[in-house]
Amino acid sequence: MVNKTNAFDDEYEDITIPPANANKKKVLLIIIPILIIIGLIVSFYAVSLPKQNEKVQNYYIVETAASDGTSNNLIFYDLPEITTNLKNKSPETKIKLKLTLETSDSDKINTIEAYIPRIQNLIIEHLVETSAEELQSSEGLYWLKEELLYRINLTVYPIQIKDINFKIFDIQKIK
Repeated sequence: MVNKTNAFDDEYEDITIPPANANKKKVLLIIIPILIIIGLIVSFYAVSLPKQNEKVQNYYIVETAASDGTSNNLIFYDLPEITTNLKNKSPETKIKLKLTLETSDSDKINTIEAYIPRIQNLIIEHLVETSAEELQSSEGLYWLKEELLYRINLTVYPIQIKDINFKIFDIQKIK
């Protein structure tokens, strides 16, 4: 009688084949920490290195043609956003303001940049003494624009600021 068991099976009976999931787990336990470390190194490298040739430009130049055929350059210099309290009795009122200064002195951009802290300070000083009721009408907004233009021109005297443009003008009452 022939034994129906296979001799091949008897020979390799003590060898166990690990399940496929065990190999995948070992690979994942090795690869995932390596990927995390590489990601941390790359992000640290990207954040800590100084940005080269990336200077934020706070102004832009527009070339305009005059009627006599000559060209003029207008420079629009963006001031940082200013948020401050207004003078008020009952509810606290805040104003958020972003201005653009208009000038034609293209060679004096560095001088304007040097005066930015002073310009911001005089804007805040003026706004703190202004009430929300004074700024509610178009007349009040025009008055604010003319007053700020006068004060800024006094501060940056050799440079002539032609106009002030409002990019953001938002009055908020906080209850």
